[in-house]
Amino acid sequence: MKKQLNVNMEYVLHYFENKGGKRLDEIKRAFALFDSLEYTGKDAEQRYHQAYVMCRYMEPDTQDVITLLLAPARLIRELNYEPFKNTFAKDRSKYLFTLVSECADTTRQNKVLSGTAGCDYNAMLTVCDHTLDRILDIMAQRGLADTEVVRKAYAFARRAHSEVLRKSGEPYLSHPVAVAKILAEIGVESAVVAGAILHDVVEDSSYTLDDTSDCCGELVSRYVDAVTSVHKQYAGSRRSDEYSIDKNELDKKSFDKLANSVNSNRRMIFALYIKAADRIHNLSTMEVMSGEKKHNKTDETECDYLPLFNRFGLRYFVNRIDDLMWRNVNPALYEEFKSHYDELLRQNKEFADELKMILEQQMFSDINTCCKTELGMEEFRYTAEIKPYLPAEVFAMLKKKNADGDITASMVSNQMIPLCEIHVILDNYDRKGNIESFARMFIKSFFQILSPTGRVMTDFTLDIYNRFIVSVRDQFSNTIRLCFALRRDYLSYNFGNLKDIPIEFSPGRNYMGSEVIRVKLRNGKRCELPKGACVLDAAFAIHPDIGMTAKGALVNGEQISLYNLLHDGDRVEIFADTERVGGERIKYIPHVRIGWLEYVVTKDAKHLIVKTLENLYGDADPADTHKAQDEVVDRVAKEIAQNIILPVGGTS
Repeated sequence: MKKQLNVNMEYVLHYFENKGGKRLDEIKRAFALFDSLEYTGKDAEQRYHQAYVMCRYMEPDTQDVITLLLAPARLIRELNYEPFKNTFAKDRSKYLFTLVSECADTTRQNKVLSGTAGCDYNAMLTVCDHTLDRILDIMAQRGLADTEVVRKAYAFARRAHSEVLRKSGEPYLSHPVAVAKILAEIGVESAVVAGAILHDVVEDSSYTLDDTSDCCGELVSRYVDAVTSVHKQYAGSRRSDEYSIDKNELDKKSFDKLANSVNSNRRMIFALYIKAADRIHNLSTMEVMSGEKKHNKTDETECDYLPLFNRFGLRYFVNRIDDLMWRNVNPALYEEFKSHYDELLRQNKEFADELKMILEQQMFSDINTCCKTELGMEEFRYTAEIKPYLPAEVFAMLKKKNADGDITASMVSNQMIPLCEIHVILDNYDRKGNIESFARMFIKSFFQILSPTGRVMTDFTLDIYNRFIVSVRDQFSNTIRLCFALRRDYLSYNFGNLKDIPIEFSPGRNYMGSEVIRVKLRNGKRCELPKGACVLDAAFAIHPDIGMTAKGALVNGEQISLYNLLHDGDRVEIFADTERVGGERIKYIPHVRIGWLEYVVTKDAKHLIVKTLENLYGDADPADTHKAQDEVVDRVAKEIAQNIILPVGGTS
């Protein structure tokens, strides 16, 4: 038993070491304090095991594990503050004691789960709450609006799954929240994240689809309906031992229901996202399942769901599911390949970091200069991210190189496989801004900037998915694949055909090269701007015509100048100037002035102001600023009157 205690503790310590080890010493002190309480063997084993469960199946912080370890002692033995004071740092002891006490107090009030089991549940439920906070933070960083529906979905699921545990021992709520986090991390819209949180509510509780619709709206409810199995509908139960119909037949009906839903409505492709993320989390936590259930789940995934996900082009999910299935089928071989690749990446990742830095700080500046001077087109915005390979991808690359021979983990080297990939998502709103023009500029820039550093372009291609792929080898024989794609093509390649679906989907929206702030607009959406942006920058970011006609603004409810600097988290409302007769808008009045160029910092705003004012002076004398601007204003007013669609009341 002592050996098992040590194994569980080692797992917990390793978990926090992998998180950066910032509070590793604090966890060690917590274990020492727990051991000093002299629990009996079985009770000690349970505490250590629950700490393992929390770290294996959830994403706790150090204070969560400390609460789990010590809350039962506070509840049952009335553990006081003195041991905390003697164990933890001065600035943490009071805080940790308060958390432990709050968990014990909550357990006392729980009429269903009491004692140690209640403390475990409440400590783990707090981790679920923290995961929700992370989801909301991720969505805010990506500028996704309407996080309120996600909060509502979480509160609903918290009630529906109350006091229900997974077989591994953590609250069932942790599963749908983990599924939602997978989807939030790729940038899907709020309704999909909310649907993920609620995806098991109808199936596993007494709540209905009408209840989910009343809480979070019809769209969320439709996602939930698509992924809800038919077991209760046809068999009256979710328990297999109570089925009145063969389980395989029920599984097929559930699969057909999801497939038909996606085929009949293209927006329901996001229900497939939820199902795929659900599979990813289930496959990553399969060790507590029986051998038969593992086999059935793997077989169903391989024979039914993977072909469906492939059919709709969900490569992002398929790659991860393939990787997890290989891990579950052959865990020893998987870990061997993973270990060898992780070590290869650890030894050489600095070279990938250096290449990414050169891309961001030098090459894109050079490429965009060429775009403007040689092609007369808009600059490319971009996000770049280093993407390590999954172990299954490593194995597949080696298999391709050595199709007829044995594949062993010892073959993993920079001579046999690329070190990693750098994915670059491009945004360009100029019709000339295609991947071919980018490729030409990149190749020219490569020989000017990267070749002198000793790097060699060993291969480049423009594939059938409109991805420009470049293999770069450095002087240490590391090959790194650069994958460039315009945003629409990146989405299509990884997440299926989303064309003409009215969605908010923003993977990788954090543009490189400057610090950013995020402001909230009147419609609830978030707008990302560089630090130092003013109100006018926000107006042009909303729409060029809103920028041209901006006459005033409210920031955080207060009327301020268009030139005022904005700060992260500001709420912004822009007033566009219009003239009405009998309630009908008849004229749009632009306010654009040359002086605005002294205040705006975004390239889009500067470009639009310069293009509008300087290119439309016509025959007017540019030296006569007022005359020139008056002529421009009249001309722009006519253009805007034909094109602009303003929000009701002339604001945005």
